Amino acid sequence: MIPVILSGGSGTRLWPLSRSNYPKQFLPLWGKSLFEMTLDRINDLGDPWVISHVDQFSLTSSIFERNAFDQKQIIFEPIARNTAAAVATLCHHFQQNERQTEIAGIFPADHIVKDKSSFLSAVTLAKSVAENNHIVTLGIEPTYAATGFGYLEIGEELQKGVFKTQQFHEKPDNTKANTYLNSKKHFWNAGIFVFQISTMIKEFQKQMPDLWKKIEQLNQDFSNICEVYESLPSTSLDYGIMENAKSVACIPSSFGWSDAGSWDDLLESDISRSTVLESTSAKGNSAIGKKTVAFVDTENLIVVDSADAILIAKKGSSQEVKEIVNQFKNGHKDLLRENFIDFRPWGEFEVIRDDESFKSKIIRVRPGHQLSYQSHTKRSEHWVIVNGVAEVVLDDKVFHLNVGESIFIPKGSKHRMRNATDKLLEFVEVQTGESFDEDDITRYEDDYGRGRSTKNL
Repeated sequence: MIPVILSGGSGTRLWPLSRSNYPKQFLPLWGKSLFEMTLDRINDLGDPWVISHVDQFSLTSSIFERNAFDQKQIIFEPIARNTAAAVATLCHHFQQNERQTEIAGIFPADHIVKDKSSFLSAVTLAKSVAENNHIVTLGIEPTYAATGFGYLEIGEELQKGVFKTQQFHEKPDNTKANTYLNSKKHFWNAGIFVFQISTMIKEFQKQMPDLWKKIEQLNQDFSNICEVYESLPSTSLDYGIMENAKSVACIPSSFGWSDAGSWDDLLESDISRSTVLESTSAKGNSAIGKKTVAFVDTENLIVVDSADAILIAKKGSSQEVKEIVNQFKNGHKDLLRENFIDFRPWGEFEVIRDDESFKSKIIRVRPGHQLSYQSHTKRSEHWVIVNGVAEVVLDDKVFHLNVGESIFIPKGSKHRMRNATDKLLEFVEVQTGESFDEDDITRYEDDYGRGRSTKNL
């Protein structure tokens, strides 16, 4: 099987920790991120592929590199065009490489699965059914009357544990959700699909012929993906293909699934939490973040703490964070997009303090990577090594620094930081000068093809 992770989402349902530049699938709330947990889960099925958005290049590439997966098996979409375009792109690419007879599995990057063994058993059964020209979906047995999920309805049994999919249903109201819960024929739609690539191609040719004709224009090396994607509609695979496909099979499943769609959902898992202190008049409170949180005379509250924002919600109501997110669209958009950690192809940096007189950062460089060779016209920098061994190039001279050692970078000097080791390199940067704007960069050499003057380090 070709296991494929769909990871292009930029959801903010776990605000204030998740932002559009740091989506929930990359939050390391379990020690690992949901993306890494998904990789671990599907790795037994075959070499993983990923379809992601170009804005997530650094986040996705660093995880693939850290786990020794092939970077060539990541497809970066230049524009978000929903799941139909993503799956069509994948199918066309494998067709170009004469792999259309193989079975592919589509798995969202941001879901929780507690029982890996049961999950793999269901996927293995789905693979065998897909070999008979069915498109197979895993239906999750509902445990409560959820109004936040789409449902699918099963019909006749095709073989043991496999049923014909009668109909897909949109997110229901409370009355319908309770009816679905009690019917024993309705299951949550988890967005997991298994199919022979040639079977899915035929469905695209039949149901979305205009989209498929445009996808067929994609070059094998994706050199024209920007032009092609600009012309594509934004349509979900469910709406564009699955709802009208004739040979869709469903495998009812129960493997501890959650879409991790709210803080309430995450409290059901082994998430890392803050230390909580409660007075005798307080009970049932939870907190997520780095700070110790004390509750006095409060009940059943969730507190989520980030560097620049705090969410306080009643348990059972955290999904309403979407109302707050919608308010930010009219102002404070930085609270939706920007995160306290900024990711780069070589690693990441975190702003510690940003004042009129100075700016400080903690910068982390991945093994074997280096920053661009650059200079600044409005600031000087002082670097102090706090972890690892650094190789600094300053005006074409090379310096090697260990933990506790430092170097001063004068304004106008060409410089770069290099990590030539197999361990993470961390250093503190203190900037002084007239301006600390990220625009103040003149780039002379860069491993990642960035121009001479951009906002990226």
